[in-house]
Amino acid sequence: MSRSATEHDSARVAVISDHPLTAYALKKLIEECTPLDLVLHVTTGSVSREIFTQTPIDFVVFEVRSVGPFEHQIVQNLRAWSPQLRLLVVLLSANLEEAARFIESGADSLWTEQSSVSVLLRAMRKTTLGQRWVDPACEVTSTLLESNRSPQVAAAPVVPGHRAGVTQAVALSRREREILQLIQQGLSNQQIADHLYLSVNTVKNHMSRIFTKLSATNRTQAVLKAMGTGRE
Repeated sequence: MSRSATEHDSARVAVISDHPLTAYALKKLIEECTPLDLVLHVTTGSVSREIFTQTPIDFVVFEVRSVGPFEHQIVQNLRAWSPQLRLLVVLLSANLEEAARFIESGADSLWTEQSSVSVLLRAMRKTTLGQRWVDPACEVTSTLLESNRSPQVAAAPVVPGHRAGVTQAVALSRREREILQLIQQGLSNQQIADHLYLSVNTVKNHMSRIFTKLSATNRTQAVLKAMGTGRE
C-alpha cells in the first residue's frame, strides 16, 4: 500500500539492494541526512507483491549493480503493484541506453554512483516531492522524462527522426503513436496486443514500421528518437 508523498518529511522509504555495504551506506544516509522514514530493506530476491502492497511505502531507492531483464521487471512490478510509488534507481554508471530503459520501465528518477552524495540527496528530495529527476551524467533529456507515462505520445502528427545525420519530420499513424506510447511504458508485445485488442503479429508489423520510419533498431532507440533524443 502506498500513498502520495506530498511532503518530503512524511515519506516512508524502502531500500532495495543486494550489496551489504551499499545497502548500509544508503540506510545510514537516509537515517542521518534526511527526514525520511526508513521502513524496509530487502534484496532483489525478496521483492514481492505481498511486501509492497501490505507495507505502507511511498518511496523506493533501488540500487542496481547488474542491469538485465530481471532488474527492469522489478521496476515494472513495483509500478504495477503501487502506481503512486515514487521510485529512484541508483546505477553504477551513467549510460544513456540503460537510463532510458529504466525510465521506460517506470522509474521516476535516476542517480549514478559517479555523482556526489549531495546530488543523491537532491534526487531523493525531488523524487519524494513528486518531481522527476535524472542525474545529468545520464544525458537523458527532460523531454523523455516528462513524456513518460503521459496520456499522449505526441500532440502533433509528426515526430522528429534521424536519417543520415539529418533531422527529418517522420509521420506516424495514430495506431503507431499508441503503440509507441505503450512501448515507452515498458509493455511487451503480448501486453500491447491485449491492451489494443490486436494480434501479436499485428503489433509486430506496426513496430516494424515504427522502427523503419524512425531509423531505429530497437525499442529504446525508437522511444529516444521519437522524443527528439535519438543518436546515430
